[in-house]
Amino acid sequence: MRKATILTIGICVLLGGCNTGPPQKEARQLAKTRFSHQKAKIKYLLAFEQFQNGQTDKARDSVSEAIGLYPEDPAYFLLLAKVYLEEGELSRAREVLDHMAASESPTAEYSYLSGLVAERYGQLDQALDFYREAHELEPRKTNYLMAYGETLISLDNLQEVLYLIEDHIHSTEYHARLWALKGEALGMLGRYDEAALAYRRALVEIQDDRSLLESYAMALFRAQRYAEALIPLETLYTELEDETPLHALEALARCCLETEAHARGVTYLWEVTRRDPADVEAWRMLTQCSLAVNNLSDAKLAAERAVALSPDQPGAHTTLGFVLVQLQDWVEARRVLAAAYQADPDDVLALCLLGQVLEAAGSSRRAAHYYKRALQADPDDALAQHFYAQLRSGAGPRS
Repeated sequence: MRKATILTIGICVLLGGCNTGPPQKEARQLAKTRFSHQKAKIKYLLAFEQFQNGQTDKARDSVSEAIGLYPEDPAYFLLLAKVYLEEGELSRAREVLDHMAASESPTAEYSYLSGLVAERYGQLDQALDFYREAHELEPRKTNYLMAYGETLISLDNLQEVLYLIEDHIHSTEYHARLWALKGEALGMLGRYDEAALAYRRALVEIQDDRSLLESYAMALFRAQRYAEALIPLETLYTELEDETPLHALEALARCCLETEAHARGVTYLWEVTRRDPADVEAWRMLTQCSLAVNNLSDAKLAAERAVALSPDQPGAHTTLGFVLVQLQDWVEARRVLAAAYQADPDDVLALCLLGQVLEAAGSSRRAAHYYKRALQADPDDALAQHFYAQLRSGAGPRS
Protein backbone atom coordinates (compact mmCIF):
# COMPACT_ATOMS: atom_id res chain seq x y z
CA MET A 1 0.00 0.00 0.00
CA ARG A 2 2.80 2.36 0.88
CA LYS A 3 4.59 1.60 -2.39
CA ALA A 4 1.43 2.36 -4.34
CA THR A 5 1.08 5.71 -2.60
CA ILE A 6 4.70 6.65 -3.32
CA LEU A 7 4.27 5.66 -6.97
CA THR A 8 1.16 7.82 -7.28
CA ILE A 9 2.95 10.81 -5.76
CA GLY A 10 5.88 10.33 -8.13
CA ILE A 11 3.62 10.24 -11.17
CA CYS A 12 1.88 13.39 -10.00
CA VAL A 13 5.22 15.18 -9.61
CA LEU A 14 6.37 14.14 -13.07
CA LEU A 15 3.15 15.30 -14.65
CA GLY A 16 3.32 18.69 -12.93
CA GLY A 17 0.99 17.89 -10.12
CA CYS A 18 -2.33 16.18 -9.80
CA ASN A 19 -4.28 19.47 -9.76
CA THR A 20 -5.69 19.83 -13.34
CA GLY A 21 -7.73 22.95 -12.52
CA PRO A 22 -6.78 26.65 -12.81
CA PRO A 23 -3.02 26.38 -13.56
CA GLN A 24 -3.59 24.30 -16.68
CA LYS A 25 -6.40 26.59 -17.85
CA GLU A 26 -4.12 29.62 -17.40
CA ALA A 27 -1.40 27.92 -19.40
CA ARG A 28 -3.80 27.09 -22.20
CA GLN A 29 -5.13 30.67 -22.17
CA LEU A 30 -1.60 32.06 -22.25
CA ALA A 31 -0.72 29.85 -25.19
CA LYS A 32 -3.90 30.90 -26.97
CA THR A 33 -3.11 34.59 -26.34
CA ARG A 34 0.40 34.16 -27.66
CA PHE A 35 -0.91 32.43 -30.75
CA SER A 36 -3.47 35.22 -31.34
CA HIS A 37 -0.74 37.80 -30.82
CA GLN A 38 1.53 36.16 -33.37
CA LYS A 39 -1.30 35.74 -35.85
CA ALA A 40 -2.30 39.38 -35.32
CA LYS A 41 1.26 40.50 -35.94
CA ILE A 42 1.32 38.60 -39.23
CA LYS A 43 -1.98 40.19 -40.23
CA TYR A 44 -0.63 43.62 -39.29
CA LEU A 45 2.53 43.16 -41.37
CA LEU A 46 0.38 42.04 -44.30
CA ALA A 47 -1.89 45.09 -43.83
CA PHE A 48 1.13 47.40 -43.69
CA GLU A 49 2.46 46.00 -46.97
CA GLN A 50 -0.96 46.30 -48.60
CA PHE A 51 -1.23 49.89 -47.43
CA GLN A 52 2.21 50.70 -48.81
CA ASN A 53 1.10 49.24 -52.17
CA GLY A 54 -2.06 51.35 -52.26
CA GLN A 55 -4.43 48.43 -51.55
CA THR A 56 -6.36 50.28 -48.88
CA ASP A 57 -9.45 48.06 -48.96
CA LYS A 58 -7.37 44.93 -48.34
CA ALA A 59 -5.26 46.74 -45.75
CA ARG A 60 -8.41 47.80 -43.89
CA ASP A 61 -9.66 44.21 -43.73
CA SER A 62 -6.30 42.79 -42.67
CA VAL A 63 -5.64 45.32 -39.90
CA SER A 64 -9.22 44.97 -38.65
CA GLU A 65 -8.57 41.23 -38.31
CA ALA A 66 -5.36 42.01 -36.43
CA ILE A 67 -7.28 44.23 -34.00
CA GLY A 68 -9.89 41.51 -33.52
CA LEU A 69 -7.17 39.01 -32.68
CA TYR A 70 -5.14 41.28 -30.43
CA PRO A 71 -6.70 44.66 -29.57
CA GLU A 72 -3.90 45.66 -27.19
CA ASP A 73 -1.38 46.96 -29.74
CA PRO A 74 -1.80 50.70 -30.53
CA ALA A 75 0.16 50.31 -33.78
CA TYR A 76 -2.79 48.41 -35.25
CA PHE A 77 -5.18 51.26 -34.50
CA LEU A 78 -2.75 53.82 -35.92
CA LEU A 79 -2.56 51.89 -39.18
CA LEU A 80 -6.34 51.64 -39.35
CA ALA A 81 -6.59 55.42 -38.85
CA LYS A 82 -4.09 55.93 -41.69
CA VAL A 83 -6.16 53.69 -43.96
CA TYR A 84 -9.32 55.68 -43.21
CA LEU A 85 -7.45 58.93 -43.83
CA GLU A 86 -6.20 57.64 -47.17
CA GLU A 87 -9.76 56.69 -48.11
CA GLY A 88 -11.11 60.08 -47.04
CA GLU A 89 -13.14 58.54 -44.19
CA LEU A 90 -12.41 61.35 -41.74
CA SER A 91 -15.14 60.53 -39.25
CA ARG A 92 -14.00 56.92 -38.96
CA ALA A 93 -10.37 57.97 -38.61
CA ARG A 94 -11.39 60.32 -35.82
CA GLU A 95 -13.38 57.54 -34.09
CA VAL A 96 -10.32 55.29 -34.10
CA LEU A 97 -8.10 58.03 -32.70
CA ASP A 98 -10.66 59.02 -30.07
CA HIS A 99 -10.77 55.38 -28.96
CA MET A 100 -7.00 55.44 -28.61
CA ALA A 101 -7.06 58.71 -26.66
CA ALA A 102 -9.35 57.12 -24.09
CA SER A 103 -7.05 54.17 -23.46
CA GLU A 104 -3.50 55.17 -24.40
CA SER A 105 -1.00 57.87 -23.55
CA PRO A 106 -0.53 60.08 -26.63
CA THR A 107 2.33 59.16 -28.94
CA ALA A 108 3.90 61.36 -31.59
CA GLU A 109 2.25 59.39 -34.39
CA TYR A 110 -1.15 59.58 -32.70
CA SER A 111 -0.80 63.38 -32.37
CA TYR A 112 0.35 63.71 -35.98
CA LEU A 113 -2.59 61.70 -37.34
CA SER A 114 -5.00 63.63 -35.12
CA GLY A 115 -3.52 66.82 -36.60
CA LEU A 116 -4.15 65.54 -40.11
CA VAL A 117 -7.80 64.82 -39.28
CA ALA A 118 -8.28 68.25 -37.69
CA GLU A 119 -6.59 69.98 -40.63
CA ARG A 120 -8.82 68.24 -43.16
CA TYR A 121 -11.84 69.30 -41.15
CA GLY A 122 -10.51 72.88 -41.42
CA GLN A 123 -9.80 73.08 -37.68
CA LEU A 124 -6.35 74.63 -38.07
CA ASP A 125 -5.90 75.83 -34.49
CA GLN A 126 -6.60 72.31 -33.20
CA ALA A 127 -4.36 70.82 -35.89
CA LEU A 128 -1.56 73.17 -34.83
CA ASP A 129 -1.79 71.93 -31.23
CA PHE A 130 -1.57 68.30 -32.36
CA TYR A 131 1.34 68.96 -34.70
CA ARG A 132 3.17 70.90 -31.99
CA GLU A 133 2.68 67.97 -29.60
CA ALA A 134 3.95 65.49 -32.21
CA HIS A 135 7.01 67.65 -32.85
CA GLU A 136 7.75 68.03 -29.14
CA LEU A 137 7.52 64.25 -28.62
CA GLU A 138 9.80 63.51 -31.59
CA PRO A 139 11.61 66.74 -32.53
CA ARG A 140 13.86 65.11 -35.13
CA LYS A 141 11.00 63.66 -37.19
CA THR A 142 10.86 65.86 -40.29
CA ASN A 143 7.23 65.11 -41.20
CA TYR A 144 6.07 66.37 -37.83
CA LEU A 145 8.24 69.47 -38.08
CA MET A 146 7.00 70.21 -41.62
CA ALA A 147 3.35 69.78 -40.66
CA TYR A 148 3.87 72.08 -37.68
CA GLY A 149 5.63 74.70 -39.82
CA GLU A 150 3.15 74.54 -42.71
CA THR A 151 0.23 75.01 -40.33
CA LEU A 152 1.95 78.00 -38.76
CA ILE A 153 2.19 79.48 -42.28
CA SER A 154 -1.49 78.74 -42.93
CA LEU A 155 -2.31 80.67 -39.76
CA ASP A 156 0.02 83.53 -40.81
CA ASN A 157 2.36 82.95 -37.86
CA LEU A 158 5.25 83.70 -40.18
CA GLN A 159 7.84 84.96 -37.72
CA GLU A 160 7.24 81.96 -35.48
CA VAL A 161 7.79 79.54 -38.35
CA LEU A 162 11.08 81.28 -39.19
CA TYR A 163 12.27 80.81 -35.60
CA LEU A 164 11.21 77.16 -35.75
CA ILE A 165 13.09 76.54 -38.99
CA GLU A 166 16.26 78.26 -37.80
CA ASP A 167 16.32 75.95 -34.78
CA HIS A 168 16.31 72.83 -36.98
CA ILE A 169 17.49 73.67 -40.50
CA HIS A 170 21.10 72.65 -39.90
CA SER A 171 20.39 69.56 -37.82
CA THR A 172 17.91 67.56 -39.86
CA GLU A 173 18.51 65.04 -42.58
CA TYR A 174 15.90 66.57 -44.86
CA HIS A 175 16.77 70.22 -44.47
CA ALA A 176 16.07 70.99 -48.17
CA ARG A 177 12.36 70.85 -47.38
CA LEU A 178 12.91 73.30 -44.56
CA TRP A 179 14.72 75.70 -46.89
CA ALA A 180 11.67 75.55 -49.16
CA LEU A 181 9.37 76.23 -46.22
CA LYS A 182 11.59 79.14 -45.20
CA GLY A 183 11.34 80.53 -48.72
CA GLU A 184 7.56 80.36 -48.55
CA ALA A 185 7.44 82.22 -45.24
CA LEU A 186 9.89 84.89 -46.42
CA GLY A 187 7.93 85.37 -49.64
CA MET A 188 4.71 85.90 -47.69
CA LEU A 189 6.54 88.54 -45.66
CA GLY A 190 7.55 90.30 -48.90
CA ARG A 191 11.26 89.49 -48.37
CA TYR A 192 11.66 88.20 -51.91
CA ASP A 193 15.45 88.37 -52.20
CA GLU A 194 15.83 86.23 -49.08
CA ALA A 195 13.06 83.92 -50.29
CA ALA A 196 14.88 83.39 -53.59
CA LEU A 197 18.07 82.49 -51.71
CA ALA A 198 16.20 79.97 -49.54
CA TYR A 199 14.55 78.34 -52.57
CA ARG A 200 17.90 78.18 -54.31
CA ARG A 201 19.40 76.34 -51.33
CA ALA A 202 16.54 73.86 -51.51
CA LEU A 203 17.05 73.33 -55.25
CA VAL A 204 20.65 72.27 -54.66
CA GLU A 205 19.30 69.04 -53.18
CA ILE A 206 15.89 68.78 -54.88
CA GLN A 207 16.76 69.57 -58.48
CA ASP A 208 13.83 67.97 -60.30
CA ASP A 209 10.99 69.58 -58.34
CA ARG A 210 9.06 71.82 -60.76
CA SER A 211 6.95 73.37 -58.03
CA LEU A 212 10.11 74.40 -56.20
CA LEU A 213 11.61 75.74 -59.42
CA GLU A 214 8.48 77.81 -59.97
CA SER A 215 8.62 79.20 -56.43
CA TYR A 216 12.27 80.17 -56.94
CA ALA A 217 11.52 81.87 -60.26
CA MET A 218 8.53 83.78 -58.86
CA ALA A 219 10.58 84.99 -55.88
CA LEU A 220 13.18 86.39 -58.29
CA PHE A 221 10.42 87.94 -60.38
CA ARG A 222 8.78 89.62 -57.40
CA ALA A 223 12.20 90.90 -56.35
CA GLN A 224 12.29 92.53 -59.82
CA ARG A 225 15.37 90.50 -60.74
CA TYR A 226 13.94 89.96 -64.20
CA ALA A 227 17.08 88.79 -66.00
CA GLU A 228 17.68 86.11 -63.34
CA ALA A 229 14.03 85.07 -63.25
CA LEU A 230 13.97 84.63 -67.02
CA ILE A 231 16.18 81.52 -66.89
CA PRO A 232 14.14 79.35 -64.48
CA LEU A 233 10.86 80.58 -65.97
CA GLU A 234 11.92 79.59 -69.48
CA THR A 235 13.15 76.24 -68.14
CA LEU A 236 9.74 75.70 -66.58
CA TYR A 237 7.97 76.62 -69.84
CA THR A 238 10.22 74.29 -71.85
CA GLU A 239 9.33 71.40 -69.56
CA LEU A 240 5.62 72.10 -69.11
CA GLU A 241 4.60 74.04 -72.25
CA ASP A 242 0.77 74.26 -72.18
CA GLU A 243 0.71 73.09 -68.56
CA THR A 244 2.79 76.05 -67.39
CA PRO A 245 0.77 77.92 -64.73
CA LEU A 246 -0.70 81.07 -66.22
CA HIS A 247 0.82 83.38 -63.60
CA ALA A 248 4.27 81.94 -64.36
CA LEU A 249 3.73 82.45 -68.08
CA GLU A 250 2.68 86.07 -67.48
CA ALA A 251 5.77 86.58 -65.32
CA LEU A 252 7.92 85.12 -68.12
CA ALA A 253 6.41 87.57 -70.61
CA ARG A 254 7.00 90.49 -68.24
CA CYS A 255 10.64 89.43 -67.82
CA CYS A 256 11.03 89.47 -71.61
CA LEU A 257 9.55 92.96 -71.78
CA GLU A 258 11.75 94.25 -68.95
CA THR A 259 14.92 92.72 -70.45
CA GLU A 260 14.04 93.88 -73.99
CA ALA A 261 13.66 90.32 -75.27
CA HIS A 262 10.63 91.59 -77.16
CA ALA A 263 10.36 88.93 -79.85
CA ARG A 264 10.22 86.15 -77.25
CA GLY A 265 7.80 88.26 -75.26
CA VAL A 266 5.43 88.41 -78.22
CA THR A 267 5.40 84.61 -78.43
CA TYR A 268 4.62 84.16 -74.76
CA LEU A 269 2.00 86.91 -74.70
CA TRP A 270 0.06 85.40 -77.58
CA GLU A 271 -0.02 82.21 -75.50
CA VAL A 272 -1.24 84.12 -72.44
CA THR A 273 -4.02 85.85 -74.37
CA ARG A 274 -5.03 82.56 -76.00
CA ARG A 275 -5.50 81.01 -72.57
CA ASP A 276 -7.05 84.11 -71.00
CA PRO A 277 -8.52 86.47 -73.63
CA ALA A 278 -9.72 88.83 -70.87
CA ASP A 279 -6.24 89.55 -69.48
CA VAL A 280 -5.98 93.31 -70.04
CA GLU A 281 -2.40 93.58 -68.83
CA ALA A 282 -1.29 90.86 -71.24
CA TRP A 283 -2.81 92.79 -74.17
CA ARG A 284 -1.07 95.96 -73.02
CA MET A 285 2.29 94.17 -72.78
CA LEU A 286 1.67 92.62 -76.19
CA THR A 287 1.13 96.11 -77.58
CA GLN A 288 4.48 97.23 -76.17
CA CYS A 289 6.40 94.19 -77.40
CA SER A 290 4.81 94.38 -80.86
CA LEU A 291 5.74 98.04 -81.14
CA ALA A 292 9.30 97.20 -80.14
CA VAL A 293 9.61 94.67 -82.98
CA ASN A 294 7.85 97.11 -85.35
CA ASN A 295 4.79 94.90 -85.86
CA LEU A 296 2.24 97.69 -85.97
CA SER A 297 -0.70 95.55 -87.07
CA ASP A 298 -0.35 93.28 -84.03
CA ALA A 299 0.24 96.32 -81.82
CA LYS A 300 -3.01 97.86 -83.05
CA LEU A 301 -4.99 94.68 -82.50
CA ALA A 302 -3.60 94.27 -78.97
CA ALA A 303 -4.21 97.91 -78.07
CA GLU A 304 -7.79 97.72 -79.36
CA ARG A 305 -8.42 94.62 -77.25
CA ALA A 306 -7.08 96.39 -74.14
CA VAL A 307 -9.41 99.35 -74.73
CA ALA A 308 -12.41 97.11 -75.39
CA LEU A 309 -11.82 95.11 -72.23
CA SER A 310 -11.10 98.07 -69.95
CA PRO A 311 -12.12 101.38 -71.53
CA ASP A 312 -11.70 103.25 -68.25
CA GLN A 313 -8.17 102.04 -67.58
CA PRO A 314 -5.72 104.96 -67.47
CA GLY A 315 -3.51 105.12 -70.54
CA ALA A 316 -5.42 102.52 -72.59
CA HIS A 317 -6.74 105.04 -75.16
CA THR A 318 -3.42 106.88 -75.20
CA THR A 319 -1.54 103.69 -76.08
CA LEU A 320 -3.97 102.92 -78.89
CA GLY A 321 -3.69 106.51 -80.07
CA PHE A 322 0.10 106.20 -80.17
CA VAL A 323 -0.15 103.07 -82.36
CA LEU A 324 -2.59 104.83 -84.71
CA VAL A 325 -0.23 107.79 -85.02
CA GLN A 326 2.55 105.38 -86.00
CA LEU A 327 0.18 103.98 -88.64
CA GLN A 328 -0.68 107.56 -89.69
CA ASP A 329 -4.37 106.80 -89.25
CA TRP A 330 -5.00 110.42 -88.33
CA VAL A 331 -8.79 110.36 -88.24
CA GLU A 332 -9.10 107.38 -85.91
CA ALA A 333 -6.13 108.59 -83.84
CA ARG A 334 -7.86 111.94 -83.27
CA ARG A 335 -11.05 110.22 -82.07
CA VAL A 336 -9.20 107.88 -79.70
CA LEU A 337 -6.91 110.58 -78.31
CA ALA A 338 -9.85 112.90 -77.72
CA ALA A 339 -11.31 110.14 -75.51
CA ALA A 340 -7.97 109.88 -73.69
CA TYR A 341 -7.95 113.66 -73.12
CA GLN A 342 -11.51 113.55 -71.80
CA ALA A 343 -10.54 110.81 -69.36
CA ASP A 344 -7.42 112.64 -68.15
CA PRO A 345 -6.88 116.29 -69.19
CA ASP A 346 -3.34 116.12 -67.75
CA ASP A 347 -2.23 113.10 -69.81
CA VAL A 348 0.92 114.65 -71.31
CA LEU A 349 1.47 111.95 -73.93
CA ALA A 350 -2.15 112.17 -75.13
CA LEU A 351 -1.82 115.96 -75.39
CA CYS A 352 1.40 115.68 -77.40
CA LEU A 353 -0.10 113.06 -79.72
CA LEU A 354 -3.18 115.24 -80.27
CA GLY A 355 -0.83 118.03 -81.25
CA GLN A 356 0.85 115.70 -83.76
CA VAL A 357 -2.51 114.70 -85.26
CA LEU A 358 -3.59 118.34 -85.60
CA GLU A 359 -0.27 119.31 -87.18
CA ALA A 360 -0.73 116.53 -89.73
CA ALA A 361 -4.19 117.97 -90.50
CA GLY A 362 -2.67 121.40 -91.00
CA SER A 363 -4.01 122.91 -87.75
CA SER A 364 -0.75 124.25 -86.32
CA ARG A 365 -2.49 126.77 -84.14
CA ARG A 366 -4.65 124.13 -82.45
CA ALA A 367 -1.64 121.85 -82.19
CA ALA A 368 0.24 124.59 -80.32
CA HIS A 369 -2.66 124.78 -77.86
CA TYR A 370 -2.22 121.11 -76.91
CA TYR A 371 1.56 121.37 -76.65
CA LYS A 372 1.18 124.35 -74.32
CA ARG A 373 -1.42 122.42 -72.33
CA ALA A 374 1.06 119.52 -72.01
CA LEU A 375 3.76 121.90 -70.74
CA GLN A 376 1.33 123.32 -68.20
CA ALA A 377 0.71 119.77 -66.93
CA ASP A 378 4.46 119.05 -66.81
CA PRO A 379 6.84 121.94 -67.62
CA ASP A 380 9.83 119.58 -67.66
CA ASP A 381 8.41 117.04 -70.12
CA ALA A 382 11.05 116.65 -72.86
CA LEU A 383 8.59 115.39 -75.49
CA ALA A 384 6.24 118.35 -75.09
CA GLN A 385 9.20 120.75 -75.17
CA HIS A 386 10.53 119.12 -78.34
CA PHE A 387 7.22 119.19 -80.25
CA TYR A 388 6.42 122.76 -79.25
CA ALA A 389 9.88 123.98 -80.21
CA GLN A 390 9.64 122.09 -83.52
CA LEU A 391 6.27 123.70 -84.29
CA ARG A 392 7.55 127.19 -83.52
CA SER A 393 10.58 126.65 -85.73
CA GLY A 394 8.29 125.72 -88.62
CA ALA A 395 9.81 122.22 -89.01
CA GLY A 396 6.36 120.66 -89.11
CA PRO A 397 5.10 117.34 -87.73
CA ARG A 398 6.96 114.04 -87.65
CA SER A 399 6.47 111.75 -90.57
